[in-house]
Amino acid sequence: MQRAVIYADLAASDPVVRQTAASVDFEVDARALAAAITAAARTGNPQLTVSIDWPIEAQSAALTNAVSAAIMDYRSAAIDSVSGDSSYVELFISDPALGTQKLTESATTAVALGLTLGLALGLGLAFVRYFLDRHLRTPREAQDLTGLNLVARLPLGIKANQRHQPPSEALLADSFRRIRAVVLERMKVAGARNILITSAQEGENAVEVAIHLASSIAETGMRVLLVDADLCDRNIGTHFGFDNNGGLVDLVAEAASSKELLHQVGTSSLSLLTSGSKTDDGSDFMSHGAVLKKLSELTSEFDITVIAAPPVLSRSDTLSLLPAADAVLLIAGVGVVHRQELVQTVLTLDQLGKLPIGFVATGAA
Repeated sequence: MQRAVIYADLAASDPVVRQTAASVDFEVDARALAAAITAAARTGNPQLTVSIDWPIEAQSAALTNAVSAAIMDYRSAAIDSVSGDSSYVELFISDPALGTQKLTESATTAVALGLTLGLALGLGLAFVRYFLDRHLRTPREAQDLTGLNLVARLPLGIKANQRHQPPSEALLADSFRRIRAVVLERMKVAGARNILITSAQEGENAVEVAIHLASSIAETGMRVLLVDADLCDRNIGTHFGFDNNGGLVDLVAEAASSKELLHQVGTSSLSLLTSGSKTDDGSDFMSHGAVLKKLSELTSEFDITVIAAPPVLSRSDTLSLLPAADAVLLIAGVGVVHRQELVQTVLTLDQLGKLPIGFVATGAA
């Protein structure tokens, strides 16, 4: 929206007026053209309206379109090339609403009215619609922004495009076997046994990745502990058919022993520690030193521990949990997380000595 204001100010500038005059196939006085141009940014909307108060109606549309194109050319050459900003910009130009009926000599009044309405409603309307929503668009973009290696892309969480069908269990299982191989190898190189899985914001499917990855690792026969450390959502127990009456909160409060609180998932080697009883302030709870102590004691009994943590930027719980993890796997939701949020998350983790071993892109087939 700030850029739309900047571009509006450029509409009657000398470079734009000169290019406009040179690009049309009729003679135009530059001073008169500059005085005839009106441009304004729309309030609360990254769009720009350009109109021309020109005495020759037949030339108005061509001039307005030429002004719009000249603004974009000048923006590209003189503004973005200097600032180095890689924002995406799209230009949409609406045509005058002149209608399609055949005109006759007797229709002079109707034509004049149609041209007037067309000019008022749509003539020369230029939309400078650039992607200020800032959402992450591709896994490759995430790589370029963060410098992290892409572990895998998963078609999880696709809701905007209903043409995509949810991935089958067989497809997910195969995908997570490949993710498992990469993650275990990187953990082995780093000498890590405990991995924390998180994201920047809600809705990036970090919990789903944690569930499938822990289950996949357990398929190898390794003793795996999955910890639901999200005290707000508390979803993992429900996924496996367990309640949250006893879990992490109760373990720290010493309300029960770890043997009483751990759930065995089927006949696999996967054990689950749910989030446990509700607590008034999850962030305050996680900052308590007893949490890290209890987790350290518990995880020593397993080959691999997967900690499903809340989003980094939504709550501070995850930052308190970081010392309990030897490695971090970041989940990046394509079309969900903003690019600056993703970068901020990686910088925060890096500053705390937990640069992720890679990232999984969700919402990307």
